[in-house]
Amino acid sequence: MTFRLTRGETFSLAIEELDQADLTGATCRADLKAARNGGAPGDATEVAAAFIVSASDVVVPGGGGGWVLTLAASVTAGLTVGSYVVDARIELPSGHVEVADLQRVQVVERVTV
Repeated sequence: MTFRLTRGETFSLAIEELDQADLTGATCRADLKAARNGGAPGDATEVAAAFIVSASDVVVPGGGGGWVLTLAASVTAGLTVGSYVVDARIELPSGHVEVADLQRVQVVERVTV
């Protein structure tokens, strides 16, 4: 699935940790990276924007949780139209880092009338 992000508008995306890991003390960091070649994970380039990450009240069967990733309108206004991927990493208190499933984002120009 590809999410659509309109330049100049706030963009939010929820991610969930589904492997039933205990998320107590876990942290999440997420970046939006420009993509080439259809947005394959290995083709992500430099960071275009860092998401503001906040805990979510998402309740996942099995007791997991999640985060809401947000880009402010002022940040999205500066993005170039094109394909991006979300690089989200969850660090558990043990130090183990899990990489969230790849999310594709298509940045489009804002249409004004």
